[in-house]
Amino acid sequence: MQGFGKHEAGSSDTRAPVAPSTAGTRRETPRPAPAVPVGSGPTDATRQLARSPLLAAKLYADVLAWPVAVLGAEAVVTCGEILDITTMPSDLGADVDRVLLAEGFPTPIMEVRSLAPEHPRSWAFVSASARGDHDDLLTAFAVHKVDHFGDGAYIPLPPSPAYVRTLLRWVTPPSLGAEARRLVSWERLAAGICRAVGLPVSESPDWL
Repeated sequence: MQGFGKHEAGSSDTRAPVAPSTAGTRRETPRPAPAVPVGSGPTDATRQLARSPLLAAKLYADVLAWPVAVLGAEAVVTCGEILDITTMPSDLGADVDRVLLAEGFPTPIMEVRSLAPEHPRSWAFVSASARGDHDDLLTAFAVHKVDHFGDGAYIPLPPSPAYVRTLLRWVTPPSLGAEARRLVSWERLAAGICRAVGLPVSESPDWL
């Protein structure tokens, strides 16, 4: 997906996203989110997620317990230990979202929108980190332009301007309420992708 690095079929990309502000121009170690006071109400929190990368990073780290740091002026999450990010074309993403919602598994989704017309919009699903290897499944997913980021990949989060010509926004923002730290499992997300594209789904406990 444009904006989130290059992939080989059947592999989980562990490299940092290639962006003018984070790669290729300088090497910078992500630093912890600053101790900036956040608003006291849901409206304030929603505004911070939408407007300020620094305040958003504070919310991601403190409220959601996501491994988010600040790189330049961006809020960047490290995948692999707590959460993974899986990207796909937006039309497929809408189908997967409907499957997950029908099964009672809402999940945070962000949109990656390029200002270049040749690059379509993509959706990025946030899930708990995958357990074990799923190389065969990722190979099957690659046909549908589904990419998985885990095991140390650095991914910018909204409202960070990941690229000069790319915009990030939440389609489904992460919950900041009682269920704030609960994420759908990657295996459950993968099952939703399988159902959306017509692949067989394993119902074994190890899978779900």
